[in-house]
Amino acid sequence: EPAPNTDGERCLEGYADFDGEAANGCEAEPDGLRDRAPLLDEVRGNLVPQDDVDEFLAEVTDNAQLLGDGEVRFNLTAPKGVSQRLTVLSEDGDEELGTVVSSDGVEATVTLREPRFGQDDSTTLLVRVESFGAERTAARYRLTKRGSY
Repeated sequence: EPAPNTDGERCLEGYADFDGEAANGCEAEPDGLRDRAPLLDEVRGNLVPQDDVDEFLAEVTDNAQLLGDGEVRFNLTAPKGVSQRLTVLSEDGDEELGTVVSSDGVEATVTLREPRFGQDDSTTLLVRVESFGAERTAARYRLTKRGSY
């Protein structure tokens, strides 16, 4: 019998062996999140297989801030023992608006300020989570979105 989630030699597509123990096979399973799924308030996901990159679409509304001081915050908390990068881009992915790295369970934040005073700044942003560095885990990260323009 091959080890779980293997063909007897390698991990099946979508699985990973982060603990290096052949006996338990490829224990790391993907989170099942759909790429470019809406990011509403919070999502928990993992980066399995090793080269996985999670992308979400975040709608940002403009709530007529009287002082033009609206802001939206994206917070990433990577699992303990690993580092993960959070990048916020324009919807088409052409313009990087902010990037941070969360490491070892410590939250990192990208804050975007209202771009223009007195105009409708509603938009959709592409939010990307990916591994940073050599360490990997099947543990889940936490990604949140708060605020508006």
